[in-house]
Amino acid sequence: MQRFGSPYEGGWKNWPAAWLLPVETALHVYETLTAVNDARGRLEGDALEKWTARNARVVQAAMNIQAIRDEVEATGDGG
Repeated sequence: MQRFGSPYEGGWKNWPAAWLLPVETALHVYETLTAVNDARGRLEGDALEKWTARNARVVQAAMNIQAIRDEVEATGDGG
Protein backbone atom coordinates (compact mmCIF):
# COMPACT_ATOMS: atom_id res chain seq x y z
CA MET A 1 0.00 0.00 0.00
CA GLN A 2 2.92 2.33 0.62
CA ARG A 3 4.03 2.04 -3.00
CA PHE A 4 0.71 2.12 -4.88
CA GLY A 5 -1.82 3.45 -2.37
CA SER A 6 -5.02 1.78 -1.33
CA PRO A 7 -5.92 -1.37 -3.25
CA TYR A 8 -9.62 -0.67 -2.83
CA GLU A 9 -12.10 1.79 -4.35
CA GLY A 10 -10.53 2.01 -7.79
CA GLY A 11 -7.03 1.23 -6.56
CA TRP A 12 -4.56 -1.37 -7.70
CA LYS A 13 -6.67 -4.35 -6.61
CA ASN A 14 -8.75 -3.75 -9.74
CA TRP A 15 -5.75 -3.47 -12.05
CA PRO A 16 -5.08 -6.24 -14.54
CA ALA A 17 -2.27 -8.45 -13.19
CA ALA A 18 -0.20 -7.64 -16.28
CA TRP A 19 0.14 -4.04 -15.06
CA LEU A 20 1.99 -4.88 -11.85
CA LEU A 21 5.45 -5.55 -13.31
CA PRO A 22 5.50 -2.47 -15.61
CA VAL A 23 4.25 -0.24 -12.78
CA GLU A 24 6.85 -1.63 -10.39
CA THR A 25 9.55 -1.14 -13.03
CA ALA A 26 8.49 2.45 -13.66
CA LEU A 27 8.59 3.10 -9.92
CA HIS A 28 12.13 1.74 -9.70
CA VAL A 29 13.22 3.94 -12.62
CA TYR A 30 11.66 6.98 -10.96
CA GLU A 31 13.29 6.24 -7.60
CA THR A 32 16.70 5.66 -9.21
CA LEU A 33 16.68 8.87 -11.22
CA THR A 34 15.31 10.85 -8.27
CA ALA A 35 18.05 9.59 -5.94
CA VAL A 36 20.85 10.46 -8.36
CA ASN A 37 19.41 13.84 -9.32
CA ASP A 38 18.82 14.71 -5.66
CA ALA A 39 22.40 13.82 -4.73
CA ARG A 40 23.80 15.82 -7.64
CA GLY A 41 21.63 18.78 -6.70
CA ARG A 42 22.51 18.94 -3.03
CA LEU A 43 26.05 17.53 -2.78
CA GLU A 44 29.32 18.91 -4.09
CA GLY A 45 32.96 17.93 -4.29
CA ASP A 46 34.09 15.20 -1.91
CA ALA A 47 30.59 14.63 -0.54
CA LEU A 48 29.24 13.90 -4.03
CA GLU A 49 32.26 11.74 -4.82
CA LYS A 50 31.72 9.69 -1.65
CA TRP A 51 27.99 9.34 -2.31
CA THR A 52 28.70 8.23 -5.87
CA ALA A 53 31.22 5.63 -4.65
CA ARG A 54 28.81 4.30 -2.01
CA ASN A 55 25.96 4.16 -4.54
CA ALA A 56 27.83 3.03 -7.64
CA ARG A 57 25.11 0.57 -8.69
CA VAL A 58 22.42 3.26 -8.48
CA VAL A 59 24.54 5.70 -10.48
CA GLN A 60 25.27 3.01 -13.09
CA ALA A 61 21.56 2.18 -13.32
CA ALA A 62 20.76 5.88 -13.83
CA MET A 63 23.36 6.08 -16.60
CA ASN A 64 21.87 2.99 -18.25
CA ILE A 65 18.38 4.48 -18.03
CA GLN A 66 19.64 7.71 -19.60
CA ALA A 67 21.37 5.77 -22.40
CA ILE A 68 18.13 3.93 -23.17
CA ARG A 69 16.22 7.22 -23.10
CA ASP A 70 18.75 8.84 -25.45
CA GLU A 71 18.55 5.89 -27.85
CA VAL A 72 14.76 5.95 -27.92
CA GLU A 73 14.73 9.70 -28.51
CA ALA A 74 17.34 9.41 -31.29
CA THR A 75 15.48 6.66 -33.12
CA GLY A 76 12.03 8.08 -32.48
CA ASP A 77 10.91 4.64 -31.33
CA GLY A 78 8.75 5.58 -28.36
CA GLY A 79 7.14 2.19 -28.20
